[in-house]
Amino acid sequence: MVERISYGDLIAMKEMDNELSITMKLYNFITTVAFFSKPDILSFLVHRMIQLTMEYGFCKYSTMGFVNYAKVLCSSSMAKKNILSASRLGKAALSCSKKRCHSSDQLPYLYCVYYGFVAVHTEPLQSCADMLQKGFETALAHGDIGAASANSVQCIKTLIMAGENLSSLLVTVNNHLELSITYQSQTGIVYHTIYRETISTLIDKGGSTNPEHRPEYQPAEDANANIVETMYFHRAIQAYWLGHSERCLYFADKFFQMSSNKGKLNGIVMTFINGLVSFQLLKRQNSAKLQRAGKKAITELKAAASNSSWNFSNKVS
Repeated sequence: MVERISYGDLIAMKEMDNELSITMKLYNFITTVAFFSKPDILSFLVHRMIQLTMEYGFCKYSTMGFVNYAKVLCSSSMAKKNILSASRLGKAALSCSKKRCHSSDQLPYLYCVYYGFVAVHTEPLQSCADMLQKGFETALAHGDIGAASANSVQCIKTLIMAGENLSSLLVTVNNHLELSITYQSQTGIVYHTIYRETISTLIDKGGSTNPEHRPEYQPAEDANANIVETMYFHRAIQAYWLGHSERCLYFADKFFQMSSNKGKLNGIVMTFINGLVSFQLLKRQNSAKLQRAGKKAITELKAAASNSSWNFSNKVS
């Protein structure tokens, strides 16, 4: 239904009647909750929002449906074929929201999803981080702490991967962590704590840059899959930069066992790190598994670089 839909098509759509737009508002709310607590049902909810829009017309919540649909495309097992289509559709929905809806309350959520999960595959990471920072500031201006925290988490994650200066990034993550604590954003506290551990480890092994000397974050048994995946990702990154190759591979394997990392930026970066470690270990032991990991990394990074040379060509080299 949406394969060839454009910005012009979205602008020209008839207006959805008010009663059905309330239904769309409910779907939009449930989608936001599902994003954090029940990611497995996100796809169903998003597809339903798209179907209602295509059949009954456009409302301001339709833009969230299209942008979330773009995210679903990027996170599917067919992500390699869908990246450019997802980026085009997400960008069209974002532009339509600004032109047609004339309300800024949805912008923080749109920025978080589009620039945190879709645009990172095609646009420079530094530009994505700038827009996520804008989403953070817009959400704070509206008093929407949930949206501010979500944008903050995606912004800092993107800056880490974009190679931001670690000392300035540590200041930023500490400030955002304090805000999360002040406003009791549990999701923000968990993610910012994990990010701060990694940044501190890369600067000086956490010796003097982690003033509270907190122990490593350990997720609860019922922790959200996204949090557990993030923890494994950062454990692997820390181990790699500290020179612990086997430990890095252990956490990389844990990460790849998670079903939710398909098509995500974290997945591409972990494939890169896993490939580097595999090549390093091949110098000591000739293993078919290590050879496959290295070749897979080159293949997947070439595919990523075809969508964004700026972000990934250096990793292919």
